Amino acid sequence: MAQPELDAYFQLLFRPWMSRLDEGLCEDSEFAFSPDGHAVALTSKTGIQVRDIRSGRVIGRLTGQSLASVRFNADSRFLLAAGADDIRMWRLS
Repeated sequence: MAQPELDAYFQLLFRPWMSRLDEGLCEDSEFAFSPDGHAVALTSKTGIQVRDIRSGRVIGRLTGQSLASVRFNADSRFLLAAGADDIRMWRLS
C-alpha cells in the first residue's frame, strides 16, 4: 500500500467516537470490519455491538455471554458470531 493510501486508512480508523466506547468493549476480545467498510463489530463480555464507522452510532446489538469471535460475510449483510457453546448468524440489512 502506498503512503497516501495508508494515511487515508489510518484517518478512517481513528474516529473521535472511538474514545467514548463502552468500558470493556474489545477488552481481551475481537473486532471485525465489514467488507464494505461501513461498520465494525466489537465484542465484549456481554455481547456484540455493530457500529457505523463514520458516526460511531450503534446500528445493532447481539447479546450473549459466550460470543467472542465475529466475522461479516462477503457482502456485509450478515454477521456470524461464535462462542464456546453456540454459533449465531445475524442479518444486518
